[in-house]
Amino acid sequence: GPMLIGFTFNVLLLGILMTQLYLYYTHYKRDKLWIKLFVAAIFVANIVNTVFDLIYLYRVLIINFGEHNTYIPDCHLTQSMLQVLIVLAVQSFFAWRTFALTKKWYWPVLIIAIAIASAVGGILTPVEFVKRPTFATVIQTKGPIILWLASGVVCDILITGVLVWYLHQHKTGFPRSDMIVDRIIRLTVQTGMLTSTLATVDMIVFLADWMYFRHLIFNFPLAKLYSNSLMSSLNSRHGWQYEDTTNDPQVVSSISKLRHQVAASNTRQVC
Repeated sequence: GPMLIGFTFNVLLLGILMTQLYLYYTHYKRDKLWIKLFVAAIFVANIVNTVFDLIYLYRVLIINFGEHNTYIPDCHLTQSMLQVLIVLAVQSFFAWRTFALTKKWYWPVLIIAIAIASAVGGILTPVEFVKRPTFATVIQTKGPIILWLASGVVCDILITGVLVWYLHQHKTGFPRSDMIVDRIIRLTVQTGMLTSTLATVDMIVFLADWMYFRHLIFNFPLAKLYSNSLMSSLNSRHGWQYEDTTNDPQVVSSISKLRHQVAASNTRQVC
């Protein structure tokens, strides 16, 4: 049951990701090539991840239906590795974005260090499953799982906190330009809260109810949610445009500076 529900959310979010991918390549043709390739790689990784999720689901629910001591399929290793790599890539992108905005090297270093710690926990989890390949022994791997999810939550909160702090500190004092900052802050908080909340719920449900695997409802769609948060951040730049007929040079200068700072974090000028 939980696996099927989680896979359903996974596929639904993949559909949303496809739509976001189409919007991105339609509206942001002038983005740098490396960002376009990065987005394409994230999408391909998500497709492969979904395929392995389906294989995993089929082997557990169809081939081994009714067996209480079912062995964890070998494809779980690949499926988990892909999920970990997708999340690591997205968090690394946002770490780079904090550097592009703040020009402070210590923030991305700290964020990437925590993201790598999360990835290590995520990689150790399926490796431990290989050593204990039955669902009955899953609880014995709770250490790596806690490291994986808890570090991911800390990383998301840190990314959100740094971006919100920087943007708040660089408000111009002009209502219309500050409205743009507030809009970006809201988007940053919303996307950061979504990923960190899902990872937190995943960890809590696993620790509280591991025997019934209800945490898979939240675990299966995790990579898709991170990918959608990335695409939402890239696609939302269209909504940061500002149209005003004011001739006040101070207002025009502040808005121009704000646009330049925000565009620097995405390597494309918003105009």
